[in-house]
Amino acid sequence: MLPSEMKPDSSSEIVNEERRYIRDVLLKLTREEVANDPKACTLMRQMGSDLVVNAFACNFRVEGVVNKDILEANYLNARIYNRLSFKSMSEKLDDQKVIIMSSTWSQERYGTCLTNFKRRLGLSGQEDLFVLVNVSMSPFAANFAHTLANAFREATEEEVKV
Repeated sequence: MLPSEMKPDSSSEIVNEERRYIRDVLLKLTREEVANDPKACTLMRQMGSDLVVNAFACNFRVEGVVNKDILEANYLNARIYNRLSFKSMSEKLDDQKVIIMSSTWSQERYGTCLTNFKRRLGLSGQEDLFVLVNVSMSPFAANFAHTLANAFREATEEEVKV
């Protein structure tokens, strides 16, 4: 969860503002700019060192209505994984813009945490969730974040059409 989501007075407006700040400001800063920006430094400390391992999942909308079916979201995420991962040692590294991994989060094992994560995605139900994972060697890899976001957006937009 983002720092704003953990505060007792959190609201969707506050969380969305923090997301906008991360996307529109923080991810575009160089390492030096982050070091010289008190707001950016504070937020980076609050988010913690686990920034280098990002686990996430996607959902979709049909005619503006958010999908609630976990199995359909799992299918979309599996298709994205297939597009952005290595499946064979014969594949060329240069052919991939980014490389992601995957995991399946068990409802039995992750309980309330997974239920809350699925709720944030607009999903409901007790099925396990297929998630995507990327690893970066530095939480300051702003330029790579744009590469990842663009490759991910491209693959997701194409797979949503399926």
